[in-house]
Amino acid sequence: MKIENGYGKYIQSVNKNKAVQTHKETTNTSNATNQPKQSKEDSSVEVSISNEAKRLSESQDTFKTERLESIKKAVLEGSYPISVDKISDSMLQVIAEQKGE
Repeated sequence: MKIENGYGKYIQSVNKNKAVQTHKETTNTSNATNQPKQSKEDSSVEVSISNEAKRLSESQDTFKTERLESIKKAVLEGSYPISVDKISDSMLQVIAEQKGE
């Protein structure tokens, strides 16, 4: 069972917004010479992310990277613990949920 506190979705949203902003900047730079200036009515809304939110995002990224590296290392060394019972129970639970049981 997956328990979420909403923080993960927040971080995904922040990262998605970063990617969209980067894409928009790249697109705007390449299309700047081909498009006429926009009027104030056509301008888009600008959203800024607080410094605290940025720090939270960066600390979460660091934690994920460190955790991922430790898991990769354990898998490569053959020391990553795998519970066949947990895996099979989860698979059966998902199948039951998909069937509506």
